Order: sequence, then structure tokens, then C-alpha cells
Amino acid sequence: MLSKFLSYIKDQNLPLTRGTTLLAVSGGMDSMTLCQLFLEASLPFAVAHVNHNARGIESDMDRDFVRNWAMDHSKPFHEKSLDENISKAGNFQAKARKERRMWMETLCDEFGYIFIATGHHFNDEVETFFINLLRGSGLRGLSGFKAKDGRYIKPLLFARRKEIEDYVVSNNIEFRHDISNDSIKYLRNKIRLNVMPQLFSDDDFAAFQRSQQHILNSYLLLDHFIMKDEIVEFGEDAIIVNIEKLNICPSAVTVLWHLTMDMGFKESQLLDILSAKENSASISSHSHEIVFDRSKLYIIQTQDEIQTYFVEEVGSFGKNETEVIHIESIGYEEVDFSSDAEYLGFEVDPFPLVIRKPQHGDKFRPLGMSSGHQLISDYVANMKLNPVQKKRIRLITFNENIVCIPGYRVSEDFKVSDRSKYILKILGK
Repeated sequence: MLSKFLSYIKDQNLPLTRGTTLLAVSGGMDSMTLCQLFLEASLPFAVAHVNHNARGIESDMDRDFVRNWAMDHSKPFHEKSLDENISKAGNFQAKARKERRMWMETLCDEFGYIFIATGHHFNDEVETFFINLLRGSGLRGLSGFKAKDGRYIKPLLFARRKEIEDYVVSNNIEFRHDISNDSIKYLRNKIRLNVMPQLFSDDDFAAFQRSQQHILNSYLLLDHFIMKDEIVEFGEDAIIVNIEKLNICPSAVTVLWHLTMDMGFKESQLLDILSAKENSASISSHSHEIVFDRSKLYIIQTQDEIQTYFVEEVGSFGKNETEVIHIESIGYEEVDFSSDAEYLGFEVDPFPLVIRKPQHGDKFRPLGMSSGHQLISDYVANMKLNPVQKKRIRLITFNENIVCIPGYRVSEDFKVSDRSKYILKILGK
């Protein structure tokens, strides 16, 4: 087992000797096998344990077992106790996983651990294949685990469950048994206990590995041709899909599914947006939005609402580089109308100002309009901006009057003139 382990980490180019790896250790058979192999291979590691508080005293005993093992082997030990309410809430496993990952990544940042290792093995990969298959996953969900995915590594993927069981027995490795793993109310356990024993022999496992490699190759091939045919453009804040080129593909919805598989869209939604005829048609998931606009689809990550800033003095305002607006006080001789900046003129002290998103019914008099006012919504529509640009639109107001749309237009009522006692320079949009 040790020789297979060392060969695997070498074949997968996992540089585990370059620093300390944080092992995610539940106390179960798989994670204790991982600990033993790291120990035998003299690889530097620390131990992280999460008490899920889902099984009462048993959860506490798991924690004590892992802590004592780490102390006995002089390994750094970290523990986290989850809020008991998480185990009582819906979608417990997903919430607990998110909490674990955030905590362990914080440990890496704080202590300089190079990787986070989990005890997933080949049987876990097979089980996950069937889970994803039953949930309607695309090619990537069926193509298997990666030995290395960012900070996360799976050094036991070479091993089948039977190999691990034999290794534990021959090396007298102690571990804790989680009785919830015996309950078929969980889909994974149902597959593990009822499907796998009936379906797989050693030869079946080998054939499965070959099939899964074919699926991975198909995924990579699809990704290659999508990029090669210039169907997709990756912008700063959006993925932009050319509808005309997309519709030439044998299955447009497959391409769109490939691009958005981690974004929470349903296939029926993708079919709806592909059949959209009107500009601004859109669909939304929990994290993203797809907007149809002039023969293109814009896949946009849902951002927090634009923040409102109450500006008491000059400075920079915004939560990121794409949103920041710079406000500077200058003299008339510094005005340069040929630059990318906007210039605002005031006869009185221009502060406070407010930076905010547009609201229904907002009006202003664009620079050059001799009389009357125009709705902000109409002005923005006439600019023919793409959906990303529209989402970035903000206004600057003074005494509830709109003085400019940063980056686009100044109000006629606040242009620089010989009556301007105060001049502000605005950069950003």
C-alpha cells in the first residue's frame, strides 16, 4: 500500500515534501489510513477535525480520538465545532461542507499549509458518478475526481475500499465507525451498500476507469472546440456567447450547459433563453443571470446591490476596482474637456453628494438639452449598452437633483460655466 501511495503522488505530481499538508481527519477508516500513510512516508502534516455535533456523545468521542492520535504522534491539531443547528437544518451535508472548507482554507492562510488532503478513494469516485448520473449531471460531473484541485488533494484515489480495509487490518490501525454510514436514507450509502456489491467485480472497476477516462476526454474535447470556434468570449465581468455561432452547433443547449454547469441553472431555463426573441429577456439562478441582448447571451455573476455612498468630501468611493468613482476638487484652469473625466460646476458648496443606483422615474437634463428633462431609463436605453454596462450604471445627486451619470453624461444644470465657484472632476463609471 505504501509503495502504491508513493507511486501515485509521484505520478500525479503532488509535491508533498515541499511543505506541510493539512489532513482532514474524521477519525474514520479512510482518513486514519491517510494519516498512517503520511506517517510511514515521513511527509510533514497537521491534523484538522470538525465536530459536526450531529451524533451527540459519539461526535465528541470522534473528536477526542483524533485529538489524542495527533498528540501521540506529535502532530499539530486543529478542531472546529459546528453549530448544532446546522445538523438540524435542511441540506445539512452541503452546509457542513461549506463550513469545513472555509475553516480549513483559513488554517492554510494562517499556518502556511500547502495542501488540504482528504481521504477520498476510488470507490468514493464510483459512488459519486452514480449520484451525479441520477441528478442529471453533465460530462464534467461524470468525469471523476481530480487528484489535485487547487489547494485540495486526494492522495488515496488509487486505492479501492477493499485495499484500505486490508491495510487497516494488517497494520492494526484504529479508527472510529460512524453508524450514519450504515443508513440507506442517504443516497450515497444506498449506492454503496445495495448497488456496488451487486454490480462491481475487480474487472468491472478497471472497465469503469476506462469509461470514465473517455468521458473526461469528451469533456475536454467539447471545451476545446467551444474555444476554437469562438462561440464564447470571456469578458472582465461576463461570459459572452455568440448566439449565431452557438445555433450552428448540433446541440446548443449542451454547449450552454457546459458553460454554466456550476451556476445552478436548470436545463429548461437554458432552453427558454435560447428561444428568446426580445432583448433583455433573462433567466436567473442563485448566483448568476443570463441576459439575451442583440444576438448575444451575457452570463453574469449576480452582484450585491450597488451601494449608496453619502459623500461629504473628495475621495474615492466603491467596493472594487470596476465600481470605484474618484471625486476631486480642481480649479477652472485644470479642466480638460478632451479627457475621459466629467466636470461638474457648482455655485454653492457641492457637498454632500450621493452616489446611488437609478430609481424608477429618475430624470435629468442631459448636457446640451435646452429645455425639459429625460428619463434616466430612456437615456440609458438610447446608449445601447450591453447588460453588464447597464448593471454598472450609477448616478451622482446633489440636493436630490441628478448631476451626472458617471462615465457617460453630465447634467446641463451642473455643467462648468463662468458662474461656477466650485468644480469637481469625476473619474470612473
